[in-house]
Amino acid sequence: MSFRIKIDGADAENEIRSLREWLEAKPEIRQHATVAWHSEPAMPGHMSGGAMEWLQIVTDNTWSAANFTLAYITWRRTRRNPPTAVIETNGVRVSIEGSDAEATARIVQALSSSHG
Repeated sequence: MSFRIKIDGADAENEIRSLREWLEAKPEIRQHATVAWHSEPAMPGHMSGGAMEWLQIVTDNTWSAANFTLAYITWRRTRRNPPTAVIETNGVRVSIEGSDAEATARIVQALSSSHG
């Protein structure tokens, strides 16, 4: 499974770095997934300081969407103001915000699209 995630909002750069550090600190994630930066060029005509940063996550067959969901929700709970995230897989983008239950449902929805 392969997907990518980005954080939106005023402190997006710090939040995405925090998420990457959180994911890389988890032995079960390091064992079954690769987390890497993926830059997307800024849209022409938009006032942006550079490329949009995504985390690209590639997992092996033994690691499930549920494992990522749990890790993300746990990280999200550490944030004073949980940011909005966007998960993209197979060309489908899903925005993740709201309560933990809503966020969980949106993550599962996004990652389920990678199997069908």
